[in-house]
Amino acid sequence: PAQWGLATCSLLDKDSEAAVARLKTLVQRHPADVRSHLRLGDMLRQIGRLEEAEAAYARALQLDPRQLMAYVQRAGVRMALNNEPGALADVQSASELAPKSPYVTYLKALVDHRHKRYEAARDKLQTIYNRMYWNYPTVALYGDTLYRLGNHATAEKVLVRILDLAPQDENLRWLVAASQLAQGQATKAWDTLSPLLASGKPGPVTLGLAGQIKLQMGALGEASQFLHRALQAAPDDHRLRMVLARIKLAEGKVQDGLIELKKVSAANNAWTEADAMLLDLMLTGQRYDEALDEIKRMPASKRQDNPYVEFVTGTALAGKGDATQARQHFQRALALDPKHIPSAVGLAYLELKARRPEAARGVFADILKHDKTHMQAMLGMSAVETALGHTEVAVQWLEKAARADPKAKQPRMALLKHHLQRGANALALSLANELHSLDPQDPDILAMLARAQQANGDLASAVSSLTRATKLAPNRQDLWLLLANVQTGLGDTNTARASLQQVLQRHTQHPDALAALAALELAEGRRDAALAQANALQRAHPNRPTGYVLAGDVLYLQGKYAEAARNYEKAQHFNPASPVQVSWFKALWAAGEHAQAQEKLVAWLRERPGDHLVRLNLAVLYRETRRAAESIPHLEYLLRQNPDNPLILNELALAHRRLGNLDDALVVAEKAYKRLPAPAIADTLGVILLERGQTKRALELLGQAAAAAPRVVEYRLNHARALLQARDHARARQELQAVLDLPASSHDKAVARRLLATLP
Repeated sequence: PAQWGLATCSLLDKDSEAAVARLKTLVQRHPADVRSHLRLGDMLRQIGRLEEAEAAYARALQLDPRQLMAYVQRAGVRMALNNEPGALADVQSASELAPKSPYVTYLKALVDHRHKRYEAARDKLQTIYNRMYWNYPTVALYGDTLYRLGNHATAEKVLVRILDLAPQDENLRWLVAASQLAQGQATKAWDTLSPLLASGKPGPVTLGLAGQIKLQMGALGEASQFLHRALQAAPDDHRLRMVLARIKLAEGKVQDGLIELKKVSAANNAWTEADAMLLDLMLTGQRYDEALDEIKRMPASKRQDNPYVEFVTGTALAGKGDATQARQHFQRALALDPKHIPSAVGLAYLELKARRPEAARGVFADILKHDKTHMQAMLGMSAVETALGHTEVAVQWLEKAARADPKAKQPRMALLKHHLQRGANALALSLANELHSLDPQDPDILAMLARAQQANGDLASAVSSLTRATKLAPNRQDLWLLLANVQTGLGDTNTARASLQQVLQRHTQHPDALAALAALELAEGRRDAALAQANALQRAHPNRPTGYVLAGDVLYLQGKYAEAARNYEKAQHFNPASPVQVSWFKALWAAGEHAQAQEKLVAWLRERPGDHLVRLNLAVLYRETRRAAESIPHLEYLLRQNPDNPLILNELALAHRRLGNLDDALVVAEKAYKRLPAPAIADTLGVILLERGQTKRALELLGQAAAAAPRVVEYRLNHARALLQARDHARARQELQAVLDLPASSHDKAVARRLLATLP
């Protein structure tokens, strides 16, 4: 024992040669001492001289074939030497000696781990972990297994316990940092990994993880540098090349990303993640011919019996307008995998486009025949019904999916979005709280809870929810942007700016953050600063519409309508969108280009007859330019799609009133007010009632509108007219005087003065 201790001291003094020499001398003097042979094997294994370690364990077993730890340690050495048959023989021998030994269980778990049977490895390790929590290899293997199974929080908790025991163990520190990164804790992961980077000789795996961390932090330049260093050390490591591809894509360098993905794809005859990403990018960019050519170049081993390849082929052919062949490929994908949801969605889309709704339903019904509780199929059914305009049936499918799994988040999230869209804010908040109780640590659920709280007017709670979400996922830029939006709504512009800076620290040219900063300047009345910010956004992202839209908004407010229209036109060039089309129209109209403005809307609708927003604005244009008869067909078309929409009903009531159809106007206005008793709708109904002589109720509704929106001059004037008709001259005078005190147009002020002149 004294010699063993001195050998250990030599190893601690980093003199491994002296340590081994001492133990070798010992076994020469005492060749029959099994324990010294075991010590020598352990020492040689520890310093990486595995063949010699194997020989030392073999000598120990010759002396005593019942030495359990000799089998255990030699099995580990043989696995490291890729001598699996020998290792399995040692595991079997150890198991026969001590079938319940935790060391034997550890070895069996190690074999499972090597064969990627991670669930089996985890189950074995769980039976011994409480007894072996002090054993470094057991804890390390258990943490590694949990990481590979995606249980990152528990993996981190397990591995952190032993990190101080081996702070320079690259694999261990990598696993802890990778677990933290997988939980969205990039800053924490960077702190964990930094000691390896500071050591001076980080390996390619460590450099690769450093690149991934910097990618999540938004430091794309640093991320790229780490990946290039890693690939210099390991040019054939495809996992590193995949990370580099993601960095290139995040930088907006799509072509460079494609090149990296193609390198990984070409180096593998089996289907890889790179193949899926490569084809996905081509589909997203509508590069359909490229996708089809890429599939043709793939070896048969990748294409054969691959439902995803059939799906991509079908999607590309559908994009090229060949619905017949596209349908065949989607059907082939579903024949290979009857539950392949992307292909089911593609096929259902084709059936809907061909006006075969029953066939579209049948796609998902076939999946549900095999599995009545298939979540994605029920969600697919909901999407079909939504596309057909059957909102209530779509919601029923979502509710059915939620009932099928009381803990399923996806259908509940979809229901929550539906409730928010239709204005059922109280119901949305109730569902958001239910979701939050299912998983209070999910940042996405916290974000939806905040949206529900915001919709219910509880902005303080929305800020609280989003603050918690950003703490759980500090590198989620969408959460910081949403938080800044709510803070702006509270008028807390300083904290909103701080939230936006959190985004810009990670991505200095983030277009949404830059746009939000410009919007802040605009909200605070600094129009010149907002315009400067919008112009900077245009320079940073010349091919994105956001900067041009913002510049248009500012110029419109400054009364520079022609310049605003030119900016909206540029935005439409990069990304045609309904709201921008409407803004463009309004700018042209304000600039006096009435014919051109109307022509833009009509041409847009000719190509996109289903664009409800533009159709509604065209109808409003016709009504306001005394062409109400032309507005009614458009409004009736919109109501066929959405019969209970109060805003469309209100417009239809105004059109009928303009045409003198007061009976029809009253019926429609009553229906609109019943759906949504908002000030604008109350004002419409009140004016119609006033013109029909129903002064008492008209006065009540117009007073309600004026009180709810006291700075809207039109409501105050209509309320004054009702007061005059009711002969309440004192209150009528107060209302008309208020109009003169407000920043009203010269026409409205002239009307107010004329009405004042009629008072006794």
